[in-house]
Amino acid sequence: MRGFTLGQLDEATNEYLEAEKAIGKSGDKDAVLVSVSSLAALKRAYPNYFADTNIFSGLVKETLALS
Repeated sequence: MRGFTLGQLDEATNEYLEAEKAIGKSGDKDAVLVSVSSLAALKRAYPNYFADTNIFSGLVKETLALS
């Protein structure tokens, strides 16, 4: 994971494209380029990348409670 400022958009895009090329079609890695206001916002938007199963568990519990 690498952070960039808004002024580094071209550099971020180029690095993302290089990562995509390096990964190729292996399927075991992901290259992503996202824009967020904070690390906390990133974790909220992509909890699966941080192995946060709390949201999923909560949704399952809510669903089971409705059944």
